[in-house]
Amino acid sequence: MKTKKYKRKKKIIRKIVAGVAVVAFFGWFISLRINNEQSVGYDMVLAYEKHDLSTYVNASGTVVLSDSQTVSAEVTQKIKKLNFKVGDTVNEGDVLCEFDSEMLDEQIARYEKLINDAKTLEQLQDNNGANSQQYAKQLADISVESAKIALDAAQNEYDTAYSKYSEYYQIYYNSTDAAESDLYYNMYKQYEASLEPLSLQLQMAQNEYNSVLEQKTETLDQISESNYLKKFQSSEIEKYQETLDELKRQREHIVVTAPRSGVVTDCYVNEGSFTNEGELFKIGTLGDYKVEAVITDRDILNVKVGDEVYFTTVLTGDMEISGYIESISEYFNGFGYSATVKITDSDAMKLLKPNINTAVRVYTNKADELYSVAYDAIEQDENGNSYVLRAVENNGQFTAQKVEVQTGIESDFYVEIVSSDLKEGDLVVCGDKEHKAGDRIRLRGAD
Repeated sequence: MKTKKYKRKKKIIRKIVAGVAVVAFFGWFISLRINNEQSVGYDMVLAYEKHDLSTYVNASGTVVLSDSQTVSAEVTQKIKKLNFKVGDTVNEGDVLCEFDSEMLDEQIARYEKLINDAKTLEQLQDNNGANSQQYAKQLADISVESAKIALDAAQNEYDTAYSKYSEYYQIYYNSTDAAESDLYYNMYKQYEASLEPLSLQLQMAQNEYNSVLEQKTETLDQISESNYLKKFQSSEIEKYQETLDELKRQREHIVVTAPRSGVVTDCYVNEGSFTNEGELFKIGTLGDYKVEAVITDRDILNVKVGDEVYFTTVLTGDMEISGYIESISEYFNGFGYSATVKITDSDAMKLLKPNINTAVRVYTNKADELYSVAYDAIEQDENGNSYVLRAVENNGQFTAQKVEVQTGIESDFYVEIVSSDLKEGDLVVCGDKEHKAGDRIRLRGAD
């Protein structure tokens, strides 16, 4: 009897354990299903409406005068005096700067004497005096003077290049502006690279001068005067005269005057510095501006004349000033390709100042307010036709409906729809979930 009660009790316990296990299993299964549905989450949809599909490239630029005129040097001498600085108003004919003429005057005097001596020598030769001691001495003196002038010219050219190298290096070394630092780095490197060939040229001129001096002594002592006749050519006088004419031309431009009235917007030289027939000043009229932008080599193929432009400046804050690309340079300037922006906002132009930096946006495709869908909403069927899935409501639930579409231009996020049965406000399925027509679409707040 005791045994029967024990067996019955054991059987009841087994049923209870089995029942608990079944309940636990169903609880786990239901929980798994709920979690699974929660992991699927809601589908992403976006309303079918108009978007901005414009594409653009960014560039940097500077506000400059539209009608500015560059004043360049025709003299390769040192700047003696500057009479104006950036921001000064000048009148046509005002003396902008003056070059040091001392070296030019000395060179002119030396070449005039050289030509006179050569002509005297030529007359002596014509009078059959080529074998005289006088002829020999004069020819030797002319050779020495010619070599000395060439040596001095080589020395001056080297000194000028070294002076510019030192000047630009100091500006680069002390600059805190990245753009200015890059500019002067390239400039001082350019002159640094020229120092070695100029040094070799100077050494050759020095060797030639030493050789002529030595030859003069030897010739007077050892070589007959008749040998000099073979060395001197009348064409030498023409070469001397050409050089003299060039020196006199430079002497006429030792004083630089303003070619027009306006404001000095740029000054590229300092007192005491040299210029190698480069730019000196830029003069223009305030109030009429354009933007000189730099397009990178990565973006230049996407930019064309006529492209719409908007830019901002530190001076005008967040105001976007409109314009368009007026011209594009064909040449790479070391930083990119120069592009001129014509400003079309005349009211905003009144707020600008020259040499202000700009942040430029060049629209390579201006297409705003176009009906479009998200890029990842477009699907392709087996026939290669494009379609989207529209979320359609039926009794409080949404299902996917296939709608064929024809697409147009694309941006980074949207694709234009040029033909379809979509209506403004339709919910278009997008996101990374895969659906097909007839699938249930889960929208937040719709269940």
